[in-house]
Amino acid sequence: MDGLIAKGDRVLVYGEPGSFKSWLLLDMAIAIASGTPWLGQFTVPVAKKVLYVDEEMNRRTVIRRIRRLGMGAGDGLQEIPLCILSHYGLRAEDGQSITTFLHELQESGFEPDVIILETMRQALEGSELDAQDVRAFWKYFDPLQQAHKTLIVSHHMRKPSANGVNDSRYRASGSTYILGGSDSAYAVTRLDKNTVAIECVRSRDVEEPGMFRVRVQEDGHDGPITMRFDGIMGGGASPASASERVGEQIVTCLRELGGKAATGMIKKRLQPNGVTDSQAEKGIKHLEKCGTLIHPQRGICQLREVAPDQAVRESADSSAYISSAVAAASYGPPAIETTGAAGLPDWTPPVLP
Repeated sequence: MDGLIAKGDRVLVYGEPGSFKSWLLLDMAIAIASGTPWLGQFTVPVAKKVLYVDEEMNRRTVIRRIRRLGMGAGDGLQEIPLCILSHYGLRAEDGQSITTFLHELQESGFEPDVIILETMRQALEGSELDAQDVRAFWKYFDPLQQAHKTLIVSHHMRKPSANGVNDSRYRASGSTYILGGSDSAYAVTRLDKNTVAIECVRSRDVEEPGMFRVRVQEDGHDGPITMRFDGIMGGGASPASASERVGEQIVTCLRELGGKAATGMIKKRLQPNGVTDSQAEKGIKHLEKCGTLIHPQRGICQLREVAPDQAVRESADSSAYISSAVAAASYGPPAIETTGAAGLPDWTPPVLP
């Protein structure tokens, strides 16, 4: 996807519950599979086979969302190579588990170029707060890169913290290595009822695009959903906001380490994210000024109050923002469905175990 996603990348997309994150990913899946510009703005040079692995929502909800997005795409959308795999139980337990998954896809007759995983928390073996578990998660997906497949992973964003360090750049829930293991990462933030902001917070292969808005238009309680590009957002990081961003990483790091750690250890843990020793020191000073961090002894940093992150699970019920009047309707038993004309489901028998 020109300007956003490079072939073979590991992409992280994270946002708070209710931020339209899952809707955006499904809309992206339709665009990539159909070869049409995403949001009417970002060109898809060549249509690709897409597999949406959903371990979070119930199957009726995800199929209903595809129906509505397909209706919003209009009659020009023909049959596309998009498959939905619902509650398969994909777990990144070791490298072999992903190799086995790829083999099963090959046996099914549907070999995707792009795999979208909803969500990291459901597929991660261990704790998202444990840097070693997170590093292993990304490592286990190496077979996908070796097969030249693109992986897009959905993840959660922590709620704003009371200490005022709330830059979305460093609010991915869990270890700092969640961001560090990706090739590119995008934070999704809800601005109002119908608008979200998407910010590129990491990019290895493409030039970072500016933060942009997406407008979500709903036509009726169960009618078409349309997502459209709504302009670039201005602004940039000042030195103070840069210190806040590093401070957010330091808070996360200290929580991983039990609330207290040596300054040298903190600097070492932040290096994979491109944070220099000087930037880390500025982040520490910022946290001192806002009262978040204290020094019980020389060379030691400690959080004044360490509150464990609450596990936030995105609801499968879309009623909070998009009406779910027909969410209880039955759409049949298949485990995999493909989209047909205008994005309406064209049911096929299950093809994966």
